[in-house]
Amino acid sequence: LHKILMPSILMSNVNRVMNKLDELYAVTGLYNIDLICISESWLTPDVPDSACFIPGYQVFRKDRKSGLGGGVMCYARECLRCVVADPNSGSVRDGFEHEILWLTIRPPTLPRPISLIVLAIVYCPPWYSTEMKRSLVRTITCGVDFFAGKFSNACFLILGDFNSLNINFFSRVLHFKQIVTQNTRANKILDVIFTNFKDNYNEPIILPPLGRSDHNSVFLSSEGLQRVASQHRQVKHRILSDRAISDIATEISRTNWTDYYYLDDSQLQSDILYTAITKAVDLVAPVQVSSVRMSDKPWVTGEFRDLISQRDTAYHRRDLATY
Repeated sequence: LHKILMPSILMSNVNRVMNKLDELYAVTGLYNIDLICISESWLTPDVPDSACFIPGYQVFRKDRKSGLGGGVMCYARECLRCVVADPNSGSVRDGFEHEILWLTIRPPTLPRPISLIVLAIVYCPPWYSTEMKRSLVRTITCGVDFFAGKFSNACFLILGDFNSLNINFFSRVLHFKQIVTQNTRANKILDVIFTNFKDNYNEPIILPPLGRSDHNSVFLSSEGLQRVASQHRQVKHRILSDRAISDIATEISRTNWTDYYYLDDSQLQSDILYTAITKAVDLVAPVQVSSVRMSDKPWVTGEFRDLISQRDTAYHRRDLATY
């Protein structure tokens, strides 16, 4: 087992998760993410978990039951013991069913004195009325009270897209710290993270949006993580660029085919042709060996990851043309 002091977190309003699964999977490898917390998943109950599966992760969801959009979900590494929790029917209050996913999480190790992690992924739609916002605040605070009474020294992570919800209440009453300090959508901080153990995490890093989402992603990491490397396998491949194919054709054209034309045996002709082509290919584009993760999909190539890395670098440098 690898030891985790605190799980690393990616939080993102993805605005439809189904068309961003490959990018999400690549980002998990780049940043070694333990928990992916998503708002606006746009999933519906008729979409099975197998359709939105990411290798190496468990899937937990709370879909919007009617209407388009919305929904929250979490991808958690398989080594984390996660349980979906419902604090006193914690998502339903005052006749409203709010979009909140509660999880209790027990990593293999936790720093003292933390006993477990209570995670709540929240989405507050922009069309919520004042009454609905008040109900959502009561739902969250009642959920925190429930878990605080049940588990001593629990680390709370209340996060998601809060939109225009007044979040001062959580700091004033619950004494939680909101740790996202940079804008996540245009010039506003809409995606926030509240916790009662802020000193166990580094300052959040703002990452580019996933796909065409208009929200930046937020990456939260902990110092002192000790991990074993992911399982890898060796793959063999050739780099067959347009230039390489042209050079292969040139090499084949230099072959002396005199004996080939005088042969009556078609098998011998086939062997000579195969040998000439193989020799040219091996000369111009020799076999290369590279290491990939065991769970990598065929199209999640090194080039694919490099492009995402270049995109992130351009974003942080504010090189919008390259981004």
